[in-house]
Formats: sequence, C-alpha cells, structure tokens
Amino acid sequence: MMLRDNWQSIRDECAALDRNDVLETERGDLTHIEAARMLAANGRARWMKAWGLNKDRWLTWGFAIDDQYPLGDAGAPNTVRLLRRVQGLKVAALSLFRPGVVLPVHEHPELKSGNLLTFHLGLEVPEKLSFLNADGQFEMEEEGKAIVFDASRPHHAFNASSKDRLILYCEFSPDRIQWLE
Repeated sequence: MMLRDNWQSIRDECAALDRNDVLETERGDLTHIEAARMLAANGRARWMKAWGLNKDRWLTWGFAIDDQYPLGDAGAPNTVRLLRRVQGLKVAALSLFRPGVVLPVHEHPELKSGNLLTFHLGLEVPEKLSFLNADGQFEMEEEGKAIVFDASRPHHAFNASSKDRLILYCEFSPDRIQWLE
C-alpha cells in the first residue's frame, strides 16, 4: 500500500493526537537521532518543539528513525503499520505548523551524503495558504498531495493561514519512492 493512497486514514488517526501534549524541551540543534533518543527516553510519544524563531509553534511527532520505531506505534498504529512497509526510512514524523509559521531557508547537507530525498504528504492543509519552496520553486501544499524534493538544497515553508497545517514528513532512500507515493 502506498502512503499517498492512505492519506485520509493517516490524517484521521494523526488528527486525533493531542496537540497540547508537548515535551517541555526544544529540539534546538539536536540531530534527528539525538531528538529521537530524547523522545524515547521520555517513554512515550509526544510533540516536540522544533528550532528557530517559531519553535513553540512548529512541532514534530516522531515515528521512525533509521527504520526503527523507538516509541512503538507512537499513538498512531495504522500509520506506523503503513510506515513499516517502507524500508529505507531515515526519518518519519509529523510536522505541525501553527497559524502564521514561517520556516526560514535552510538545508540538510547530511542528506546528500546519504543519497536521501524528502517526502511531504499533506494531511491537514489550509487551502491555498501553505507553501513549500524547494530550490527556488514554490509548491502549494494540499491535502493528499505528495511532494518529493532534495532537502540538501535550500528550502523553506510557511503556513499563511489561521489554521494548523499538518504533514507527514519522511527522509528516504530514493529506491523506495513507489511505497511513499
């Protein structure tokens, strides 16, 4: 089964996660692995504050790191069941932008050396008000829409609406793309 084909069931399950259950620490400069270890040490899945000026309004909910699921089903058993079918995941997580979040231009050079791409799947996306700019190209995010891009190149995203924006985010080996789309 492909993730995009199941976006509505993923959305419904993940929309039920308590958005007020936030770990009272921030990711800051932690790598994905360090952040996953911090969440696992907490003993249960929770939202984690991100980095930058919007760190309190940009939250992540981790599922997988290096094809491992340190928090079991992380409160979303159907989503994790689907993700487990995709081998070659460096990271799988939810990304929640509260209204007005602007993620500044950044890049992930470590993805280049790992030959990894990034996948976004729109779950809850305010109509015509949420965008990703990857390597100078604007792409409107939409519910059920999959976007694949090279996050080792400059990119940024924003939610210009008065509603939350929720996506499934994966870093993956390109030979597994058929399972994501």
